[in-house]
Amino acid sequence: MVKSGQVSRQAGNNLASVMSRSVAKDVYTAIIEFVTNSYDADALIVKVQYNSIDDTLIIEDDGTGMDQEGIRNFYRIGDSEKIRNPFTAKGRRKIGKFGIGTTLLEYLAERYVMETWKDGKKITVREKFEGMGKGKGPEAVIEDDPGHISGTKITCRGTRFSKTGLDISALKKVLEWQVPCLPDFTVYVNRKPVSKRNLAASCIEYAFDEVIKDLGNVSGSIFYNKNDSEPLKATGIFIYVFGRSVGNPQGFYHLLPPSTVNRVVGMISADGLDDEISFDRGGFKQDSVKYHAVKKFISGVLESIIQDITYSKQKEPPRDKTDEIKEGIAIALKSAESELNKSLVNADGNINKNHPYRLELLLDEEIPWISRIDPKNNVIYINAYNPQLVVYSSKTNPTSALNVVFLTLAINALAEDQVGANNGNSDLFKRFAQTRMEVAKRLFSNFTPIGHYLKQQQGNDEQKAIAVSDVRLNPYRLYSIEDAAKLFGRDIDAVTRLYMAGTLRSCVKRRGIDRFRQEDILSCMSKIEGYIEIGSVSDILFPSDHESEGAAKHVLVNKIIDSRGNKPEYLKNVGSIAPLYFVKANNVEEFKRWYNGVE
Repeated sequence: MVKSGQVSRQAGNNLASVMSRSVAKDVYTAIIEFVTNSYDADALIVKVQYNSIDDTLIIEDDGTGMDQEGIRNFYRIGDSEKIRNPFTAKGRRKIGKFGIGTTLLEYLAERYVMETWKDGKKITVREKFEGMGKGKGPEAVIEDDPGHISGTKITCRGTRFSKTGLDISALKKVLEWQVPCLPDFTVYVNRKPVSKRNLAASCIEYAFDEVIKDLGNVSGSIFYNKNDSEPLKATGIFIYVFGRSVGNPQGFYHLLPPSTVNRVVGMISADGLDDEISFDRGGFKQDSVKYHAVKKFISGVLESIIQDITYSKQKEPPRDKTDEIKEGIAIALKSAESELNKSLVNADGNINKNHPYRLELLLDEEIPWISRIDPKNNVIYINAYNPQLVVYSSKTNPTSALNVVFLTLAINALAEDQVGANNGNSDLFKRFAQTRMEVAKRLFSNFTPIGHYLKQQQGNDEQKAIAVSDVRLNPYRLYSIEDAAKLFGRDIDAVTRLYMAGTLRSCVKRRGIDRFRQEDILSCMSKIEGYIEIGSVSDILFPSDHESEGAAKHVLVNKIIDSRGNKPEYLKNVGSIAPLYFVKANNVEEFKRWYNGVE
């Protein structure tokens, strides 16, 4: 009989069993919940071990562990102390808040043992599930264990998924993309670390950081993979709330053309949606105004990306094998440059570690040497007509082979500079290089040096340049130097010099490579429209006794001009870090006469 007054809400004995069958959609979701608990416990390492032979699943961490109060909180369903204390001792924002971890133990196995250590005490909890409403419930034993470090270990036996099995590869992928990805948090599955999220170098990134009313920041990146030979490890749009993925990543597939579905992956942080998460973390409340605002924003970004992809394809000239070879050469050179500079981190004091070396190819058939260093400008020049740098056949992509040769030649140049200059052995190195060149010419006489492919790229930079008004840039895209050069019809080396002079300013680094937003590129290209870089005027008279090549010639002529007063008005210095002069396209011959007169 119900009496007048307050009515109390009580949980039935079967609540945990009912929830265990409805909260987790699969075993992977259940395991993620415990890995998340480890993250919230400030764990550095989580180990997930599954043995199909003895049907055992172990989840172990080196987190803070639990005392008696922690155990009581763990077994309190639908409540969590994480709501009252949202940050860990290390400053991590805790993810869990529903208090459902304990219910998932019955979903995973018939019985379990949980051991946890904290403050010199060990608490062991055992429980066996015998059906709906049956079983004695969890039983705990407390004992002293002062020698053990803190942490928690859960051993599940008689797993519910033993018949269907546990796909280890699928588990790793789910953990890689759905739990926090931080340098100080690593998950191991069967003794192997789960990879940190990593994307192919060929991916185009569209980045954003927007403030949405009544929600806060929505930030992240969406990537488009343009390389068929290097597919994405995961696809879809992942929305993260305090580091954990919520909802179905394929939820935005209907907005993408079928040809791009497997080429797009997004990682978006929207912590303001914390109160909009459904109880099973399978998604967000469908009537949530905040979630619909985020969906609308993401839909707009995707629409912009699709437009950019379509535009880029329309502007892309037909590719032939020569284009692929040139691209492979550029990738190999950048890769060798990166590997070289990484290797010098632990070098002795003779190497200038504060200024990384830049590798540059020279296109001059008369150069007698293989590679040479310019220590003042930290540039290593490599002779593109070196017979060792060949393309073996029209079907060969040169990237991997050339990467090794570039790196070897760069090391040779460093060795010549270090050992030769310091010990009077420079003549010995020159004879060594000359011998190598002669032998290489005989060995590779029937092959084509890469210089012949690159020579086709040279020419008047302004003649190829595309007007700023004719180029459409995307507001979210992060462009590389190569992208800017291709879009505006400029040589890559010329755009690189704009960057080195401070004219083209970088907004962010990705995988060690500078990236630029549309406003950075437009500002730079607007300054030089209608102008030619003075260093690209090939028949300027340089001092005959000067041995500078490539970029050093550009530095030299800019220094000469910068040192003179009364410069003509058709000259423009666009550099902010170093002088970089441009001449109006219509005044090139006039400039040559002026320059020669100065000399």
